[in-house]
Amino acid sequence: MMRKIFVLAAAALFVLGMSTPSWAVADFAIGASIRIDAGWQFTDFGDSNGAGNEDSRTQFFLANPGNSRINFKATVGDVTGFTEFALASTPRNVDLRHAWVSWDMGGGSSLLFGHTWSIMSFGFTDMRLGSNAIGLGGGNADFLDMANIGYGTLYFSRNPQIRYTYAGEAFTVQVAIEDNDENRARGPLAAANYIAESAIPMFLASVSFQPLEMLTLTPSGFYTGYDLTGIAPTTSDVDIDAFGFAIDGRLDFDIARISFEGWMGDNLGTAAAGFDIRPGATVGAGVPVADAAGTDVEDVTSWGGFVQLTFRFEPAILNLGVGYQESDVENPGPGFEDDVSTTGFFINVLYNLTDNFYIQPEITYLDHGDDANENAFGPGDNDLGSELVAGVHFQADF
Repeated sequence: MMRKIFVLAAAALFVLGMSTPSWAVADFAIGASIRIDAGWQFTDFGDSNGAGNEDSRTQFFLANPGNSRINFKATVGDVTGFTEFALASTPRNVDLRHAWVSWDMGGGSSLLFGHTWSIMSFGFTDMRLGSNAIGLGGGNADFLDMANIGYGTLYFSRNPQIRYTYAGEAFTVQVAIEDNDENRARGPLAAANYIAESAIPMFLASVSFQPLEMLTLTPSGFYTGYDLTGIAPTTSDVDIDAFGFAIDGRLDFDIARISFEGWMGDNLGTAAAGFDIRPGATVGAGVPVADAAGTDVEDVTSWGGFVQLTFRFEPAILNLGVGYQESDVENPGPGFEDDVSTTGFFINVLYNLTDNFYIQPEITYLDHGDDANENAFGPGDNDLGSELVAGVHFQADF
């Protein structure tokens, strides 16, 4: 009975809202994107599969990349709302991508709150297929499009946030606070001895400008902090700071574009998403590690970036890109590398079959580098292997 009453009440509110002029939507739009990938994955396990075991694999895939989507946009006066959901693959069904509201305050100023893209290092390559290789190898199959994430692209994903934007004639400035995840900072010291806490939100800022007509630059930066509070009175508290700087840009020519990103920071793995997705790694990259005494942490510095060349030959677009990233290894004692790194290369051709449907054949190569532990898989064995992917990305946008 109560369920019927609830349904009737909800229906009445809906009808009332539709019939009230002051609630009328001035502008409404629906969009969608359907995507699927197919191809072959050639895996070199390196040393990670164990001595004497199979050291490679070839596998065909026909995969829902997990980021087909549907979105809704509505505008009432100076206020715009936007929601977007991804049709994710198993085990999830629907994944929230965006849910935000923006108020146009006039004079180039706007205020946004909700869940959407971070303003930190907001640049991507056009790599499509790499993460299928990671997914089939036991990692995150929904981590698409790959875009060199974990292999040169510093990715801060979509987060709950409050953002102010000023768009002037010569530049655009954005400042924001975003949620941070204290659980990412728990790892360096024994969880049984500490309570991980978010002391402050993540603070971010970016500015975009054109020093030349053909050149656009967007530097950005962030800072956040975590507290590891000792549970026992004799256990000292530990503070963990994470910060970073990036610059994204592009050079536009008549038929070509050069896109690039460079970045550097400390403890980036506690703040960025997908920072370390190397399959089989026994020691994480880009996160602070416990010192020799096990009562404090050593900060870890990382750096990286990517370069992509794009050539437009209608109805086709050719993309070539390479990304690289490196993290120091601060683990105390012998038996560890000085640093670990990953590299990702790709080449693809986007071919428009219609105005809203295209195919994109691609070849991607990912070098997972070495494990930080020099003897991770046996004496002197720490090669994490590589992936070669050859396939086609299919996409239709509505």
